[in-house]
Amino acid sequence: MSKGKNMPPLRGSVASRCEVAIRQRKRVDAEFPMERLVRGAVGKNAIFVPLDGDNTMLRKLMRAPLLLLLGFQLSCTRAPSVAEANRLLEGHWELALGHDCRDYGIRSDNLVLHSDGTLEQHFVSIYNQRYDATNQHWSYSPDNHVNFDIRRNFFTKQPPTEVIGVPIPENLIVEFGNPPVILLHPDSDCFYRKIAGQ
Repeated sequence: MSKGKNMPPLRGSVASRCEVAIRQRKRVDAEFPMERLVRGAVGKNAIFVPLDGDNTMLRKLMRAPLLLLLGFQLSCTRAPSVAEANRLLEGHWELALGHDCRDYGIRSDNLVLHSDGTLEQHFVSIYNQRYDATNQHWSYSPDNHVNFDIRRNFFTKQPPTEVIGVPIPENLIVEFGNPPVILLHPDSDCFYRKIAGQ
């Protein structure tokens, strides 16, 4: 700090602490040119960490966890190819009935996504009223979405005498985890989870 020619001299306790630190740093650099002073987290303890290339123990110890973390991060964020996503989406899906959809009278709502792009939907209400459709279609969008030309939404209180469902085209978010899930709404605890392959 006081190296500059046009800088005023430091005054007071801050100045003396800075000057002491600068002198100590110069002394350490002179005595240990291949090492750096690293302040410990506890008090004013200092430790010397040698920085002489790949042969240091610290670098060897840090390399494995960092590579493991990097590999984990890459595997979690990697988007599947279109072919791989289609393969992952094909199969049987069931609606996980969370708190957000328990009051609608749904016993089960299952989807079957076929490799030829056809979609089946099989719904059963708590009153054993059924809805079955086999002539629907699905497709995958590379931005991790699945498109349904028509899927019946049963988020209406179901009466004992019939099934009430609204046919709507949808573009839903897919999370390719283990198991994969299709989100009906990002904030909802009702979602389709994959239960079996085709």
